[in-house]
Amino acid sequence: MKRQLDRREFLTSGSRAGAGLVFAGAALAQADAPQPQPAPQPQPAGAPVRIGLVGYGKRGRSLISTLNALGPDVEIRAVCDVLPERVTEAQTALEGMGRPKPTGYAQGEEDFRRLCEQEDLDIVMNAAPWHWHVPICVAAMEAGKHTATEVPAAVTVEECWQLVDTAEKTGKHCVLLENCCYFRNAMMVLNMVRNGLLGEMLHAEAGYQHYRIANNVFDAEGNLLWCGEHEARRDGCLYPTHQVGPVGQWMNITRGDQFAYLVSMSSKSRGLNLFAAKHFGPEHPLATRQYALGDINTTLIRTENGLTITLYHDTQAPRPYDLIYRAQGTNGLYMGTLDKIFIEGRSQGDQWEDIAPYLEEYEHPLWKALQQNALGHGHGGGDYIMMYRLIKCLQAGIEPDSDVYDAVAWSVIAPLSEMSVADKSRPVDFPDFTRGKWRERQPLGIVEA
Repeated sequence: MKRQLDRREFLTSGSRAGAGLVFAGAALAQADAPQPQPAPQPQPAGAPVRIGLVGYGKRGRSLISTLNALGPDVEIRAVCDVLPERVTEAQTALEGMGRPKPTGYAQGEEDFRRLCEQEDLDIVMNAAPWHWHVPICVAAMEAGKHTATEVPAAVTVEECWQLVDTAEKTGKHCVLLENCCYFRNAMMVLNMVRNGLLGEMLHAEAGYQHYRIANNVFDAEGNLLWCGEHEARRDGCLYPTHQVGPVGQWMNITRGDQFAYLVSMSSKSRGLNLFAAKHFGPEHPLATRQYALGDINTTLIRTENGLTITLYHDTQAPRPYDLIYRAQGTNGLYMGTLDKIFIEGRSQGDQWEDIAPYLEEYEHPLWKALQQNALGHGHGGGDYIMMYRLIKCLQAGIEPDSDVYDAVAWSVIAPLSEMSVADKSRPVDFPDFTRGKWRERQPLGIVEA
């Protein structure tokens, strides 16, 4: 299972029958876990976290800007990209911020291996395209570095197990950079859940509902981008972690509860063809080809403790942006689309309440303390809060807010949903990546700044 997939094989793998991956995951779940390594040690007092960045596209640029805002707590020592001009751009940008010029790596697609092996780093951050996430994370951990990756962490069940096995073998953190977990409303709901305001959790709903064809699927010249290659060949909930990350933390997934199984269904595909015909002409190859991904995918999940989740992946039909974020318990619910709440015995009748009166009591401590610093950075400040927490955890030598088990539990929804869609929405079981440890692992707490 250590075999690495090349680009072409990876991109075609999503359309294959999924049974083999299910059996492979089940077999690995029974294997003995690698021997755990010593816990990570804290940084020397006052020492900055030394970072290597792989991938300097749109997301990499945003990460560097956010990291720079953390001041002397971070040092960006090295930057890697397949395009030499992007590495030069990153070096120039950092020097313009008053930072030392980082070492550049741009000798081919796998030059990240040299960065991991040669640089004296604490963590390698990964903002490359999806099919490089696992190879980069594995290379970093095997070289003795922690790693943090953009989403999703992996795109196949096999890759998820590779991340888990490597993290357990090396004792290094493998963190998913899921900024939605640090959105103001998501952290507020976590605080409400921990303090029992909603009662016992029952259900959640979330959706990656974001019309994102232009500059994500197609470029302006009429070419299919790498994200588009996934949508052309795969059908399911392809980008699940923005939806399910906050939900997983509210429901203690991998930390007292576990995803048990899912079913998934997709609508027909029309949006990509219509967009291409409108922008490139009705006879353009992108307008006439067949795309696998249905315009709207709906995935239902049930947990081992009997909670349910509805996820939506809706990126190809024109619509406003909306993550939904509904959290429902035995005593009430929060609705993110409305940004309103209902609490039995506190709300009037059966009427929604504005969330403002609850903020003083349930605003997450990190947002109370860091809001002024966070605003103005990516995703409404969520990027800043996410990076702040990760860097502080590394400096203190404590476990980050999420780990490799969370990263793969959230990411594996994509390939499992593909299997369900391909087989008339049959139920598909989740592998237990924790090998039973989810029963004893402690839920994420509410931390101060």
